[in-house]
Amino acid sequence: MYCQIPNYEWAKTFTGANYDYAKDMVVDKLGNVYIAGYFSSPTLTIDNIVLENYSIHRDGYIAKLNSNGDVLWAKVIGGIGDEEVSFIEIDTMNNIYISGTFGSEPIHIDTTTITNIYLLDIFVAKLNSSGDVLWTDVIG
Repeated sequence: MYCQIPNYEWAKTFTGANYDYAKDMVVDKLGNVYIAGYFSSPTLTIDNIVLENYSIHRDGYIAKLNSNGDVLWAKVIGGIGDEEVSFIEIDTMNNIYISGTFGSEPIHIDTTTITNIYLLDIFVAKLNSSGDVLWTDVIG
């Protein structure tokens, strides 16, 4: 049996002490890579960016890497309960759409606060390509 040897352009390690996962990934038309997931470690390190967990539970994250694999920015979506970012998508204007679940009251993306309706809710958010939050919504 023969197989080709893959020719990787780059690889990236997200470093944490516990269970940390990438749940979804998408590439925009400029070759930037967006990764979404969650981490249960106290911190998650991506190159020189250190994301801090809000509590001992899971927090969500999103990260943007350029086409060379350099981290441009990363953000925590978190609160005192369990949060995770499960899906990420890019539109034709390179806006970012994320969705996931959260069990905290409330959760934060930078200075934006999202309040849940029930114990475990779904959030949807739109961010621009710089990671600034444009809007959020909750499905309860």
